[in-house]
Amino acid sequence: MFRNMTNVVSSTMRALTLALVSFCISGHAFSQSAPEQYVLQAGDRIYIQVFDEPDLTMEATVAQSGSINYSYLGTIEVAGRSPEQLSESITEKLRDGYLKNPSVNITVQRYRSFFVDGEVRRPGSYGYEPGLTLAKALSLAGGMTDRASRRKIFLTREVEGEKQSYRVEMSQTIEPGDIITIKEGFF
Repeated sequence: MFRNMTNVVSSTMRALTLALVSFCISGHAFSQSAPEQYVLQAGDRIYIQVFDEPDLTMEATVAQSGSINYSYLGTIEVAGRSPEQLSESITEKLRDGYLKNPSVNITVQRYRSFFVDGEVRRPGSYGYEPGLTLAKALSLAGGMTDRASRRKIFLTREVEGEKQSYRVEMSQTIEPGDIITIKEGFF
């Protein structure tokens, strides 16, 4: 009996794995997934805190070049790293000739904007906040106009350096840098 149960569990796991792989390959994983770890990019404002070192604690906005200018260390590449990765990098650099045992904490003070375009009352850029959905983003933009299509709602997102556009639902999570486009409907 135990052997039969093991076989059932094993075959169920294989089926679930195949379903998940098929789901991801079809592109639907993009439309409902959220980032597991936030990646810093140009426009993000970060707060770097070095405990017991007020001269090394500062706020900085990530420049278009993807870097910041940090006291004592000069220019540091930030874009493409998580806050945790950046914290480890700065800790390592400060340990190399500046401090014996630095404790660095990085927090995002202000996320880069997302954009709403097309048939909304107030198109433009809006400040991102964690947990933002398409429905909430559209309410920030004043809602859809009377001419807006309820089915032609597209999201453009940069994925691995390439912009991709997808049709999305109201429950779609929004990330910083996303572009939401509401097309005009004919009826």
